Amino acid sequence: MDPIIVILIVAAVVFAITSFLYGVFRKFSQMSWVGWQILLVFPLTRFAALLSNEVLTPGAQLWFTIFIMVGSIALVLGLGALLRLAMLKKRMPAHGAWRFADRLMGGITAFVDYAVIALIVGAGVLTFMHYCMTPPELFAPIYESPIWTDILKEHGFDLIVVTVFLFALREGWRVGFARVAVIILMLALTVGAVIVSIYLGIGLGGLSESDSIAQAISITAVILISLLAIIFILAFYAVKFIRNVRYHYFWGTIDGLLGAVLAFAVMFVAACAVNCGVAWIASGTAMSAIENFLASLPFDVPDMSEILIQIQAWGEGIQSLLMSSPIAKALYAGNPMMGGMLIG
Repeated sequence: MDPIIVILIVAAVVFAITSFLYGVFRKFSQMSWVGWQILLVFPLTRFAALLSNEVLTPGAQLWFTIFIMVGSIALVLGLGALLRLAMLKKRMPAHGAWRFADRLMGGITAFVDYAVIALIVGAGVLTFMHYCMTPPELFAPIYESPIWTDILKEHGFDLIVVTVFLFALREGWRVGFARVAVIILMLALTVGAVIVSIYLGIGLGGLSESDSIAQAISITAVILISLLAIIFILAFYAVKFIRNVRYHYFWGTIDGLLGAVLAFAVMFVAACAVNCGVAWIASGTAMSAIENFLASLPFDVPDMSEILIQIQAWGEGIQSLLMSSPIAKALYAGNPMMGGMLIG
């Protein structure tokens, strides 16, 4: 048997025992269920591949994929929230069969959580090495196994994409739109306070003499501290108000939904930007722009053609990675920043 297979088996056994014991002590009712959620969401998102790009335009395929992915995530998270709410409302007995089941399911859930994390990390490493570089011979048994040839080769990167969007929607719902808005507002007010304090300090203190410079710094510091104190008080009462509003079922639900939408929008824009950058590099457009810029400089620069060719090759490998699975391919091919969402 190959040494890497033996090492993986031993590590898997130790990992299974450790995670199971951790879950037994932690208990199912007090644990995160994210592993189960990923295992339920990922198969549901496979329906996004039912309609291929031969049937739909890239833009329509993107909308269909987003509908399937977001709908699957919302369904699983919603059912999980209802189950946890039911468990919290119903007082479970502190002993007997329920206690045994709670600890047994806690052990199984802990194992599933960490196993899924290991699977995601492994899928990321294997897919990256396969599409972006030459994998070491040490990994040959893994690439020849059915788990790679039948599952991870064509769906491994989607596992990462689905997990990222699941966490985005999950945390967006948990944090809420109002808290994110308050954080952004407080950051903007803080930057504004710094600018205003410097402007007023220079205007009132002057900068013509050393004494005036010291006076300007003192005035700036006093104004800045005063403004930051006001911002801190506003933030404190804003967070307190939001916390009270979140306890209200209706407004808490609206706030969570808006937070989830905002989180999804941020992740979607980030994914589109990354895809656009990869396409720019893989197509050679970025390399041509860099070569033209270097040629326009008034001084001589070392020849960077080999480096630029290598960067373009890496871009082509990452492009192959982004096109290797259905959801990632739909996000790449239908990227609105590259005009892919022009349906029709």
